[in-house]
Amino acid sequence: TNNYLLTYMTTYANSTLGMSESLAFGATVAGGASGLVFNRAAGGLSDPYGRPRLILLPWLLCGLLVFPGFWMIEHYRSGPALWTTCAVLGGASTMAGTTALVSITELLPRHVRAGGFGLIYAASIAVFGGSGQFNGRGLPRRVVPHPIHFCLYLTVGLIALATWRIDLLRAGAGPREPIERARGLWV
Repeated sequence: TNNYLLTYMTTYANSTLGMSESLAFGATVAGGASGLVFNRAAGGLSDPYGRPRLILLPWLLCGLLVFPGFWMIEHYRSGPALWTTCAVLGGASTMAGTTALVSITELLPRHVRAGGFGLIYAASIAVFGGSGQFNGRGLPRRVVPHPIHFCLYLTVGLIALATWRIDLLRAGAGPREPIERARGLWV
């Protein structure tokens, strides 16, 4: 969801904040440029430092910076504020997302990797891609005052749970085995 919300920042900046099209389009450029850098960084850092750290830490950074970033965008309503926020949040999201996709692929048995990954990816795109624009702009403000913040925090929470479960699976801990077996994975 975070990826789609950042992708639709152009719409948010233009329609909601009233920024010009040229400034708003810079959000997409900033997010894409940070993706070029952080995709590569995620690939290089996930092997020596471990996948769980590179999934969870960037998401936590995203969670910490989303409120100051959107405050800056809404307060200044300028291109640099928009572009900086999109680049930082997009970079952290890209780093975590790239590492998560590799982890999911590695967890699938070799004989079903391509089909299984394709099914998982298609389902997530159908659910979150189809709702990104609605969540970013159309969710009634009475229900959720800041829908973008809500969606990002929900995503971070779900990814933290999934990452913890992936670690348990890698450690060989089943649902009834003690969690202490997986404790050393994060340190």
